[in-house]
Amino acid sequence: MTFWSRLSPRKKGRHFLVIGLGTFGSFMAVTLQHSGHQVTAVDHRAKVVQPLADAIPDLLIADVMKPGVLAHFDLQQYDTIILALGKNIDVSLSIATLLKEAGARRLIAKAEHPLHARLLTALGVDRVIMPEQAVGTQVATSLLLPDTTAALSLSPAALKPAAAKSLLALSQSLVAVATELPGH
Repeated sequence: MTFWSRLSPRKKGRHFLVIGLGTFGSFMAVTLQHSGHQVTAVDHRAKVVQPLADAIPDLLIADVMKPGVLAHFDLQQYDTIILALGKNIDVSLSIATLLKEAGARRLIAKAEHPLHARLLTALGVDRVIMPEQAVGTQVATSLLLPDTTAALSLSPAALKPAAAKSLLALSQSLVAVATELPGH
């Protein structure tokens, strides 16, 4: 049994919308796509969308903060919407509000810090993730229980060659984009 077949959807036709294709959103979208789910991924920056073109067929360059843009999405078709924004907390909170008001069935959002997480929860976000906290806990657990957590590894070595290649290319593209940002 391969890594990807273990992740195959329990229910055929699960559809995810990922908004924000920084590191967290990109890896989330690629992993979901490679595990057999349908993924629509959106970001307003062409330079982060383009490197994902081979991995995710349904990619869009769009600014969901602009009036009317979300109206073009049939939000009810998505089993889960993943709001993978964090750095700009105002934008994250605004989009979460717009998505909930538009009837998002299940909304998962990334938070940068505990207050951001509390605000997202207060807006009705179904699940809030703080990636650095989650990974820190996972790594600490793997140190304490190495035999148990080794089976859960999502390292490129555990992936199909095509998926590993996509994730490596994505990582390299994200590093290149990050080095172009002011202050880096």
